[in-house]
Amino acid sequence: MFGGGIKGLALALCAVGAGYAIVTQSLAVVLTEQAPELAHQLAPGNGRVSGAWARKMLENDVADNQGGVTQLAERALLQDATAVAAVGTLGLVAQLNGNAARAARLFEYAARLTRRDLPTELWLIEDAVRQGNIPGALRHYDIALRTQPGAGEILFPVLATASTDPAIALSLTKTLQKKPLWSESFITYLAINTKSPVQTAGLFQQLSASGVPVATTSRNILVDRLLGAKPEAAWAFYRSFHPDADRHRSNDPYFTGSADSPSQLDWVSINDEGLSGTIQRGADRGLFAFSTAPTVGGVVLRQRLVLPPGSYRIEGESIDLRPAANAWPYWALSCMADGRELGQVAVPPSENGRGRFAGLVTVTNGCAVQQLAFTIRPSESVEGVTGQLSYVALRPVQGSNAASAASGGARPK
Repeated sequence: MFGGGIKGLALALCAVGAGYAIVTQSLAVVLTEQAPELAHQLAPGNGRVSGAWARKMLENDVADNQGGVTQLAERALLQDATAVAAVGTLGLVAQLNGNAARAARLFEYAARLTRRDLPTELWLIEDAVRQGNIPGALRHYDIALRTQPGAGEILFPVLATASTDPAIALSLTKTLQKKPLWSESFITYLAINTKSPVQTAGLFQQLSASGVPVATTSRNILVDRLLGAKPEAAWAFYRSFHPDADRHRSNDPYFTGSADSPSQLDWVSINDEGLSGTIQRGADRGLFAFSTAPTVGGVVLRQRLVLPPGSYRIEGESIDLRPAANAWPYWALSCMADGRELGQVAVPPSENGRGRFAGLVTVTNGCAVQQLAFTIRPSESVEGVTGQLSYVALRPVQGSNAASAASGGARPK
């Protein structure tokens, strides 16, 4: 009578025990990264958990307990021959004890076990660098960045600094020619964070020439970084991907360029409270549409220039511009270094739907970077100010220093 009940109870207890063991093992695996010691206490027979704890012990106490760490790592490998953390731990112990050959063998074995162990890839990167093996180091960079989420936070800063070395830049270009998934994010990181923008501009040109896509946004970020410190380098880099650009003239007179993340050397439209400016691009030509609320004024369009000293003419065409008599918009050229205004050109109302404007400005010595800006004056009209610009150009006046310099091969627009 009781035999069946006892047998059932025994089976139930076995099931509970098995379930507990499974839950414990699962919990230990989950805790391996954040709490390896607790994970090891929960599952001391799990080789991967033991290996993770051995690695953490070595990180916490590099010199004083190597014997205990070694024993734990070796036991972990007996429990699971694929416990990569245990292999790496033994490799680090070997390196600390001056046995470089054993360390290399162990880390190479760890790399054969998995490509998803970041400490292993980091060691192999450092080892390749020590040997001067640039392609080998970049191969392990590539593996780590493709397999480890967040590896870029560790590796991008180092790779960005190293990319200024010509030999590394060449190998890096070959790596990026394979179009790894991390390519675009690294190029963007480099544009934003490089400490050597001139060298990075050279790398970007090298990448483009080798068929590696360099996003317009990344190029324009680098143009802006160069413009503040090295205007000549900024212009040279800008012209490398805008071959028709002429530094003696403004860019894009018909508003046909890309509207996405423009550089400061492109047209930049400005939207603010009560101010609206939009570049509208067509198949062949575009236009700039603007509007303001009553009593609101300010700059709605601008472009920075790297003009040599000389006299220049600003000219253009407006559409449906109806400002009040005392509130004509105007173009102004100013010096970025000190804010000096170099000249103004008023934009009168459009007649019969279209209007033209023109005027002269002068760039003086000591003004390496200028800003050409379109400003709307505040108007009391209940409609504010609205209109469009279909063409705007700044070009050198014949006979000026700028025109003489431009005649040496500049392409007319």
